[in-house]
Amino acid sequence: MNVKYVNHFGESIDLCSDVLMLRDTDLLNYSWDYQTKNEFNPTVSRFYKSMVEKNIKISIIGKTKDEYNKLCNKLFEITEKDIIAAVNGFLIVNNEYRLPCYIFSKKISAWHPSAKKIVNEYTILSEKGEWLKDVTRVFGVSSTEKQSSEGLDYSYDFPFDFSQSSANNLLKTDAFVPFDFTIIFSGPCTTPYVQIGDNIYRVYTTLLENEYLTIDSLNKKIYKTKNDGKRENEFNLRDRNNYIFEKIQPTDGLNYVDVPDGQITSITAHLERSEPKWT
Repeated sequence: MNVKYVNHFGESIDLCSDVLMLRDTDLLNYSWDYQTKNEFNPTVSRFYKSMVEKNIKISIIGKTKDEYNKLCNKLFEITEKDIIAAVNGFLIVNNEYRLPCYIFSKKISAWHPSAKKIVNEYTILSEKGEWLKDVTRVFGVSSTEKQSSEGLDYSYDFPFDFSQSSANNLLKTDAFVPFDFTIIFSGPCTTPYVQIGDNIYRVYTTLLENEYLTIDSLNKKIYKTKNDGKRENEFNLRDRNNYIFEKIQPTDGLNYVDVPDGQITSITAHLERSEPKWT
């Protein structure tokens, strides 16, 4: 297992190296809180997580006193920037699943002024305690374009990467529960939509060339991004016969996506787990 911390500026530090070594931890432990109903015959009404704390121990080992000092300062400064800004960083496991969190507490073990190594205990705070992973696929690009996507030259940059295009109309994930999503339709097109399972995600709008429309189920937002970068709220133009923020159902990790011919559409699946997937 490889673990690194990345702050909200994108600065990272490897916690599984020869000089910074992750030791004892409850990082993979989890627990749900719960609410009950019916005082005289109590039953569970819901499970939830909120403000989850985890502990990790990190060995800091320097070959010289100067190297040791630099390692201590780097670890502190990268994590402290998130605390001061109150913007979370991420613990990332195997470059796949990430835990939004803050490293907000440190306890120092036996220390000596001339020390070149030490084991510190850190406390992590995660607002939800969920491990996250995003899976993005692009639909509506021809097979020829998919194979040579690195050489495509469009008049503007799409808000996604063509190199991640799927080879067919399947959205492949390792989801086992319903998941949130971000759908991006790229112009030019009129009344963009996709159908996934029994649900249609459609907005009655027109996109000009270089414009795109975003459906964000996590934040319950629908907006058009125009050529000049300005956003327009398109929530009232949604298809009201289908719930546009309906989570996508897991179907053995494969979801068939029906996309109109010529419509370029990006779908990002936002996956959540109580623990990162074991691989």
